[in-house]
Amino acid sequence: MDTRFFETLLAVLERGSIAEAGRHQNLSAAAVTQRIRALEAEAGQPLVIRVGRTVRPTELGTSVADKARSLLNEVRGLGDGIRTDPLRGTLRLGAMSTATTGLLPPVLRRLATRYPGIEAYILQGPPVIFTIES
Repeated sequence: MDTRFFETLLAVLERGSIAEAGRHQNLSAAAVTQRIRALEAEAGQPLVIRVGRTVRPTELGTSVADKARSLLNEVRGLGDGIRTDPLRGTLRLGAMSTATTGLLPPVLRRLATRYPGIEAYILQGPPVIFTIES
């Protein structure tokens, strides 16, 4: 199941309208309806009751919405943990001696400040060419 479908279900129930949920998610009303129908097909029964232009949840719809909120919070928490995990590892650079004295120091300072878990090793001078060739 696609988590976006659960987001759409929650938007429909929070706004009470398929059209409003569509505007909120930048989707057409038809796309919102299609997502709700896909969830209902998966569940095997209706999740919402349409009354005119408004929508309210069935008993199962309320239960699914509660679980969807929990699921989406977990997914967001997982994403936050991934994005905040700092990069770690070894960066090996080969450069000519003029670059190692002029260009690289400010770049390496910024790198060390932003990513303290990265170790930089620099190989300079003619051996760089031999290392690259081999």
